[in-house]
Amino acid sequence: EQSLQMMRFCIDHASDSVFWISRQGKILYVNTAACSERGYTPDEMSEMTIFDLDVEPPYQPESWGDHFEELRGRGSITLETRHHTKDGRIFPVEVNANYVHINNQELNFAFARDITGRRQREQKIAQLAAIVESSDDAIFGITVSGKITSWNRGAEKIFGYAEADVLGCPIERLIVEDRAEQISQVLIRVANGNPMEHFDTVACRSDGSRLDIALSISAVRDAEGQ
Repeated sequence: EQSLQMMRFCIDHASDSVFWISRQGKILYVNTAACSERGYTPDEMSEMTIFDLDVEPPYQPESWGDHFEELRGRGSITLETRHHTKDGRIFPVEVNANYVHINNQELNFAFARDITGRRQREQKIAQLAAIVESSDDAIFGITVSGKITSWNRGAEKIFGYAEADVLGCPIERLIVEDRAEQISQVLIRVANGNPMEHFDTVACRSDGSRLDIALSISAVRDAEGQ
């Protein structure tokens, strides 16, 4: 009894939504997070099916049978879908569904996580990537040691190299020989926290021609500050 009380406490206080769902899609149990995120009371949820919450397959009547058969065969499935709240708001969720067989009853024990923030970050990244890719300016990434890591269409037009030709190559490949040491010093300065907002140098295109260019170089740090 103590173990059951501890387990119930853990589930009820979990930040993810937790569902027990029957073979027919009936909601048998939900935790506090499931109710608060969707705006329903526990009593209201106990009268609902998963089809009342989910707005797309596989948690819809026409695809539920196939989903449950797949769940039985695999044991666990992680997927993304969308739920709606009592006031009509729709939000994306990541669901980890687990097949459970208890007392001759087949159940779906599911964890659901609101991934609205993740989707917004992904959308922002996609928008920024589209801006970079469509720019006529050459925009490319390099490591602190000077290895090229990314290359947009503007860079292809200006320097004449396709992305596959330069990824992993040293940045000095793009600079005329008598200016190569200069760019190395600039990279060291930027790595030490001093962005170079304007730096004039001479580039060497893929056909061997020279091109006067103005560079702006700044550091991009990861989550660990590197």
